[in-house]
Amino acid sequence: MQQEPISATRGNEAVAALRAALGADIVSLPAEFGGRRFADWSGTPSTDPIALIRPRTTEEVATALRICHQFRQPVVTQGGMTGHAGGACVLGGEVALSVERMNGVIDIDPVSATMTVFAGTPLQVVQEAADHAGFMFALDLGARGSCTIGGNIATNAGGNRVIRYGMMRDQVLDVEAVLADGSVIGGERKMIKNNTGYDLRNLLTGSEGTLAVITRAVLRLRAKPRAISTAWCGMPDYAAVTTLLGRAQERLPAGVSAFEVMWPSYCDFVRQRLPELRVPLASDHAYYVLLETCGADPERQSAAFEEFLADMLNAGVIADAAIAQSDADAAAFWAIRDAPAEYPRLIPGRISFDISFAVAQAGDAAQRCDERLRALAASDDPRLWASRRRQSARSGARTWLDRRGHRRRQARRL
Repeated sequence: MQQEPISATRGNEAVAALRAALGADIVSLPAEFGGRRFADWSGTPSTDPIALIRPRTTEEVATALRICHQFRQPVVTQGGMTGHAGGACVLGGEVALSVERMNGVIDIDPVSATMTVFAGTPLQVVQEAADHAGFMFALDLGARGSCTIGGNIATNAGGNRVIRYGMMRDQVLDVEAVLADGSVIGGERKMIKNNTGYDLRNLLTGSEGTLAVITRAVLRLRAKPRAISTAWCGMPDYAAVTTLLGRAQERLPAGVSAFEVMWPSYCDFVRQRLPELRVPLASDHAYYVLLETCGADPERQSAAFEEFLADMLNAGVIADAAIAQSDADAAAFWAIRDAPAEYPRLIPGRISFDISFAVAQAGDAAQRCDERLRALAASDDPRLWASRRRQSARSGARTWLDRRGHRRRQARRL
């Protein structure tokens, strides 16, 4: 079915109605954008919207969507603009609705171990608020300083601790959202056990802004770990990687909180382009694993972690390993893993994607992709050269992508 063309007249009428109902402070016109960017990190071509809506309350979001629904005016929802899939980009003729002003922690309930926040609150603000209250918010990813909770929910973000705590949907207890016609749904339930009616929380999580605009959320907090042990492991092959994962989950007293696998091509790329980063091991390996475990008993955990790694070295599962001796060491390890946050600068004009495989299949799939890409690069395949021409043409226009204001962990030499 073809999309109905966007009428300029109808768009003008919609913007006039929005401006009349919400005021010039909420609804900005193109002449008032002041050079604002309307594209995410993907490099997807984007243009200016016909208006920018920046509501402060759920009621203002409802009013805006109700008017847009009345005039059949398309809307693009925007959060921290850190996505890699172009979902927040403006194609032409839409109004942009940014939740940036809906920012802040509404409530922390230490008894229920929950936090209620507005959708525009940056992830790092939530992490720091949880930490100050004596808890941990489990989601973590490289764009923590810029990405918003609403965007994390809309994309069902995974992040660094998914192996233990699950995806973003596992960190959310309830959401409030506004439908296209302005109806407000959801609420602020703080229960883990909730079998009331349809599961709107899971329906909206991962919906990418297609079903509703998320305005606030009740987040699940976890006990703050008293001990965090981190190691950088060099692995001989992919079979050893999966063996290490299984044995770590079986033997480590606190389980596995993070298990990040990196290929040497990735580490070489990062080291060459970000010289401030340093891979902890002197020798090269077929794979690298960033292994982390979080628990409540620092002394017991540290001893068990070192004993486990020693056993894995003796068994030949691990070829070499470095254990973080301080928070700075651990941050330096994580800085290597967080380097994709710099990809917009390092690889202008790239096309991003996120593909999932079963653990047992991931190694083979990556190897086959690598082989085909290398063969393509060595050939005169016109697909490659067309892609390079597109990247070259776009790189100058996308240089602004190297600074989004997010804060990534800084590495130092070990």
